[in-house]
Amino acid sequence: MAKICFITVHVDDLENSKDFYVDTLGFAERDVPAGPGVAPLQGEGISPVLIEVENVTKPDYPNATQVIFGVETDDIQATFSEYKAKGVQFF
Repeated sequence: MAKICFITVHVDDLENSKDFYVDTLGFAERDVPAGPGVAPLQGEGISPVLIEVENVTKPDYPNATQVIFGVETDDIQATFSEYKAKGVQFF
């Protein structure tokens, strides 16, 4: 069976999105060659690659074309509280 090693996330503002994924969610920027409008990130397990596009799908849960991912944690309540305090919106 094939193993997923990354997932792309379309964003409409690359710099703002990098700030959110790095500063809020705790991913790190990867130091690898990437084209303009592309930001590979690093986390444990499957890592997101942010790609800036003109017409990004807006949150309208559930929507078949959007990306939804879960974060593994040892304490879901603590993680929820931490992310909520940082302004993360949950659907």
